[in-house]
Amino acid sequence: AVTRLFNPPAYEALLYAPLARRPSPRAYEVWTVASAAFLLAGSLAIRLNPFLSFAFFPVVVALGQGQNTLLLFAIFAFAFREYRAGRETSAGSVLGLGLIQFQFTLPLVAILALRRKLRLVGGFCAMAAVLAGISLLIVGQHGLLQYIQILRKTGTQDAGVMPNLHGLAAYFGGGFLATLLLSGCVVVWSGTTRVLSRAQEFSLALVASMLVSFHSFVTCRPLLLIPMAAEFK
Repeated sequence: AVTRLFNPPAYEALLYAPLARRPSPRAYEVWTVASAAFLLAGSLAIRLNPFLSFAFFPVVVALGQGQNTLLLFAIFAFAFREYRAGRETSAGSVLGLGLIQFQFTLPLVAILALRRKLRLVGGFCAMAAVLAGISLLIVGQHGLLQYIQILRKTGTQDAGVMPNLHGLAAYFGGGFLATLLLSGCVVVWSGTTRVLSRAQEFSLALVASMLVSFHSFVTCRPLLLIPMAAEFK
């Protein structure tokens, strides 16, 4: 048997609890169908042809590996829809749900904060506080401390093949400081450069967050469907 650490935030375990009672092959089938539903819902939210979404190679990989990226895609897609419509508080609250992969969500919110989207930040912080409370109830204070240790052990695995700035720095022998410097430059630039629309603001922030994320692989690239859809509208 292979034992794998569960490294998303504790509240996400509530989503998988019903699947834990099923045999592994059946649980995988159910999750694959659910992931396809997430992809469909997110695609419709951003008015993207679902057939194009399913044809995107990172989507195929994410489905095959049973990743939670398509759930994150749906969350970001609905947040994009709310943000584009000017409902910033609602967009921030939806983005709070994206803390299932906080390595993308936190930079995204930070970049939008640089653009003084304070209502979005407020909605995000409110949702984050609720989810942090749920996680604390699930695992307790000791569990949260153990979670930090888990992240420290898993955060740098296979860094040299990550398609982001962390991977670029690692490939050329750079360390944490090089990654931090490059990431800081990208965050500041993307949070201050002038754009023409709210859709472009969100899209630029999302692409930048994927570049600066500390942990990322090809299975995370379905998120690029959002800026792609925004660009061709």
